[in-house]
Amino acid sequence: MIRFGSEGRRDVPEEAVAADLAAGRMVLCIDPRGTGETRAEGQSDWQMYLSSVTLGRHYAAMRAWDVRRAVDCLLARGDVATVALGVSGGPLAGLTGLLAAACDPRLARVEVEQLLHSYRGQPDFGELNQAGQLGIVPNLLPVADVEDLLALAAPREVTVRQFVNSLGEPVPVAAAGLRCTAVYALLEAASALRLPS
Repeated sequence: MIRFGSEGRRDVPEEAVAADLAAGRMVLCIDPRGTGETRAEGQSDWQMYLSSVTLGRHYAAMRAWDVRRAVDCLLARGDVATVALGVSGGPLAGLTGLLAAACDPRLARVEVEQLLHSYRGQPDFGELNQAGQLGIVPNLLPVADVEDLLALAAPREVTVRQFVNSLGEPVPVAAAGLRCTAVYALLEAASALRLPS
């Protein structure tokens, strides 16, 4: 089990790790770049975002890449057959986990605490107050939105505890209008997609 939160491994709830260990699961808590011990002192999210865009690589994808390297690390051990991902904290951490799952079929199960329900129609998209500027993925909307990333994880198990808008306000699943449920149903895996009621 790989775990991280909004501020890396320091945001991972101790009870979640204890439950994993009690169930006999190995746990690897990580600091995706820009969080925890990998965060540069005195650098704001906006400065990190501008630097990453200048280099042509946005933070959300680089953090997802970090998660995928953690998958490499666990599977290289030889005593790990499947890898799951548990993400605590806000919507930016949730987005990182979802991007990693969408790109890496080796992640058998993903649980995120919060997830931005959509990039479309956000009242404060330029700021993304709660998700942070590091949650901006340049040129994503012409080809995909959050629900499409969820669909890319099908038919694997995905649990989302809460959808929020860019201001961090809860959004009901019905209002999110997620098409990904149809993809899961088509793959006969409807029970693998667990969304908030």
